[in-house]
Amino acid sequence: MSFDTVSPSGDPTDWELRSPILEGVGTNQELERPHVVVQDGRYYLFLSSHEHTFAEGLEGYDALYGFVKLLELLSRAKTTLHDLAQEIPSFFMVRLSVNCPWELKGTVMRVMTRECRDDGKVELIDGIKIYQNGRWALILPDASEPVFHLYAEAESPEAAQNLLERYHQRIEGMKGSPDG
Repeated sequence: MSFDTVSPSGDPTDWELRSPILEGVGTNQELERPHVVVQDGRYYLFLSSHEHTFAEGLEGYDALYGFVKLLELLSRAKTTLHDLAQEIPSFFMVRLSVNCPWELKGTVMRVMTRECRDDGKVELIDGIKIYQNGRWALILPDASEPVFHLYAEAESPEAAQNLLERYHQRIEGMKGSPDG
C-alpha cells in the first residue's frame, strides 16, 4: 500500500498522512524493503503494511519496523541518511587464491595458526582470521581444491594489498620449506 504524505511546514518530523494512492493486495504482501519513488517533487514510499507482524508480544523486528525506527532516529538526531552514510569509514577488500599441495595444507594451517597469534587477535572459524588495528586478513582453506583463499580488508587499497601479500608470501615460503 502506498500513501501520499506531505509536510506542510517543511519539517521532516511533521508529516500529514493522506489516503492511499495505490494498493497492491495479492501482488507482494511480504515486501521486505521499502521502495521510494520521487516524482513531481513528491516522495512515494511503497511497502507492505505488515499489520499482522505488529501484534502485541511480537519478538523481533522486520524490515519495515527497522526502516521506521531508522527514520525516527535520524529525525531525533536532526540528520539525514546521506550524512550518516558519510560517517562510515571507507574500507577496501582484496582477495587471492594460492595453490598449495594437498599434503601441505594441514601443515600450513598448523604453522599459520601458531604464527598468526603473534600478529593480533585470531579467530579460528572457517579458517584463520587475524584482526590487526582495524584491519583483518582471512586464510581460508578450500575444502575441495588444493588451494587457500586469502582475503584482506583495510582502510586503503595499498594497506589491504600489503596485508594480503604478507600471508601470501608466508604460504609460498612454506611450500618450499614446510617446517617454516
